[in-house]
Amino acid sequence: MDDVWTVDVWRQIHQVFPNVNTGSRILLTTRNVEVARHAEPWIPTHELHLLNDTQSLELFRRKAFPPNEDIPAELKNWPGSLQRGVVDFLLHLVVLGGLLSRNEHSYDMWSKVARSMSWRSSGEGQECLSILGLSYDDLPYRLKPCFLYITAFPEDSIISVSKLVRLWIAEGFILQEQRQTMEDTAGDWLDELVQRCMIQVVERSVARGRVKSIRIHDMLRDFGESEARKDGFLRVCSSDDIDMAISDGIPSHRAAFHDRINGNSSPHLRTLLGLRLVLKDSDAVGRFLNGLELLRVLDLEDAADLEKLPKQMGNMIHLRYLGLRRTGLKRRDYHPP
Repeated sequence: MDDVWTVDVWRQIHQVFPNVNTGSRILLTTRNVEVARHAEPWIPTHELHLLNDTQSLELFRRKAFPPNEDIPAELKNWPGSLQRGVVDFLLHLVVLGGLLSRNEHSYDMWSKVARSMSWRSSGEGQECLSILGLSYDDLPYRLKPCFLYITAFPEDSIISVSKLVRLWIAEGFILQEQRQTMEDTAGDWLDELVQRCMIQVVERSVARGRVKSIRIHDMLRDFGESEARKDGFLRVCSSDDIDMAISDGIPSHRAAFHDRINGNSSPHLRTLLGLRLVLKDSDAVGRFLNGLELLRVLDLEDAADLEKLPKQMGNMIHLRYLGLRRTGLKRRDYHPP
């Protein structure tokens, strides 16, 4: 159980776990030591500690430099503000290492990065957000929409790379290169996002070592979602803010709905991602699709309550991607034009 914040959460959920002396164990992580103490008062808690300077520098070296390459002598005493700013939060240390791994390893370059930092704390673990901004700004133009697109998926999602690549291609993000398929190009771009530590690898193929699934850190996802919304690139409508999203008309060409889909559709939508949808009735999707003949991407995977294909889909002549895996689809209910 990862990241349990309150004692009440543990009280509500621990009752569903059976206690039949089978030797099973529960591993609980929390930022609140009182939650850990309440869960099992007689078991000592294991408190994690910050890395010291030596450990932080070693982790940074592994991310910023190729294997077996030592830090150049002129960089051994790297800028003090850079060091003090990142040792308190591993994510920023790793992301900063990924950023510098793609740039010139010179003191002037590192000093420039250090001077551009604006270390600040919001009191809620949002320290050093400027590092995330620097890493995003440093992305090549072609990689920025690919990264922002990943933020459409719900928090803590394990994202299939094969699906993500097909979505990127359908959106027109991937360039056709000589002697290489678009899928291979997308794989190379994904590897660069991994090297920059903007995403995390969950699984690789045994045969070729290709990335099969990824995930994104919550803070990077929040940062990317904010950028996507600000730029009008993508609107994520979760169960918490979906009504607000509908009322303001979803001012972008792409929308991702988590859990439920509701309200009136927006005619300018070109991409509709329905992720983990729980439908109130089988016609809910059909009603929302009214007027969306210009959709290019429609993803309804895992919508188990979707039992018939909406007839509105028969008019979507621009559709490039249609996701219907693991739905409750039983019959076709439209006649192609």
